[in-house]
Amino acid sequence: MKKSEKGLFQLGNLRWTLLVAFFAFSSFLMGSNLSYTSSHTGSLDQTPKLTIYTYESLLNWGINATDANIKVFDAFEAKENCTIELEYLSDAPSVLARAVAEKNSPRADIIIGIDNVMIFQAKAQDILLAYEPSTSSNLSENAIDGLDPDFYVTPYDYGFIALVYHKNLVNSTNVPNIDSLQLSDLTETDVAKLLVTEDPTLSSTGLGFLMWTIGVYEKVLDSDWTSWWKEVRANIQVEDSWGDAFDVFYNPAVNRPIVVSYATDPAYNYLMEDNDTSLGATLSHENDSTYAWLQIEGLGILKGTKNLSLAQRFVDWFTGVPAQEVFPENNWMYPANDHAKLPKSFDYAIDPTTVTPLNDLFSPEEINSSLDGWLDSWNEVMILGQDTAFYPLFSLFGPIVFVILLKRKKKRI
Repeated sequence: MKKSEKGLFQLGNLRWTLLVAFFAFSSFLMGSNLSYTSSHTGSLDQTPKLTIYTYESLLNWGINATDANIKVFDAFEAKENCTIELEYLSDAPSVLARAVAEKNSPRADIIIGIDNVMIFQAKAQDILLAYEPSTSSNLSENAIDGLDPDFYVTPYDYGFIALVYHKNLVNSTNVPNIDSLQLSDLTETDVAKLLVTEDPTLSSTGLGFLMWTIGVYEKVLDSDWTSWWKEVRANIQVEDSWGDAFDVFYNPAVNRPIVVSYATDPAYNYLMEDNDTSLGATLSHENDSTYAWLQIEGLGILKGTKNLSLAQRFVDWFTGVPAQEVFPENNWMYPANDHAKLPKSFDYAIDPTTVTPLNDLFSPEEINSSLDGWLDSWNEVMILGQDTAFYPLFSLFGPIVFVILLKRKKKRI
């Protein structure tokens, strides 16, 4: 493997190495307390079976998650006379780690949830088969180009990372320029104390926000991106996951009414809370332009699948209009298929055509070669502060604690 292809898998990243090792050990024991399985038909006959790894929140954020899953997964089973076994893991990085751990003897056929940063990790590990679906001409060119033009991973949805806030708690009184916010505004102590975000080493949402800060400071403002994190370190709150951050966001006792989330959250609130418009979302307004980091999610077929043709047909189905129209109000992202219709609730989301993706300011090669260094620098600033004397010791023992905590997580039931 070339040095530039290592991504997060470099040998020095013990956190990733131990996470993969943990999943490998779990697979060896034929069980893991980090996932649960849903088999749609439960058939014991010779019906072809497709095994899929994905993150636990996939299509589970709508009014009727069961109906959404029926429209996507059960409908494919009926169409193809097959069985789908879904194995849910806590988050997308865990999905990728599980696939890497099993690369020499893969159990799954497809993984769902690889985004436009994790794609470099997946490619570096050589776990995917390239497949251009029959729907490719209908998929957003920007989503394809931003994720993987080679179709090792095919986009199924996309959305901008945003700062979401409670309008009754964040307004012109305490944050006068909330609608034209600059990232530097968040460094003010009183404003920083309102913000909760996610750990970019554990959360794809947090990683998107880290890329947002790097893009604005390094590419737009020509400044050191770590200066922003150094200024806010003592005042913002960092949680392990998006779900944890949202729990804090909705806890009035904590008083963190700004959360790093998605630009579609106001649309979610409108639909799920009876036309409630109390949530706002804002992006980064720098030099007369509006910027944000665009997250693009995709699915890919794993090398070693024994159901290649069926897996390919599933990718076709998953990116076709019937399945794609389920995504907006159940995954709260924009569908990658341009022919899929958007629901009325999306009138309350930030229009993606008005935003400049910060992704465009980075080359794939730069992200691939620099990501480890960015994450290490973030750790040095946020976890160790200015003094990095103990960083080697933390790098050794921190991941061990991380894996222990993972083991303690309960199954979703």
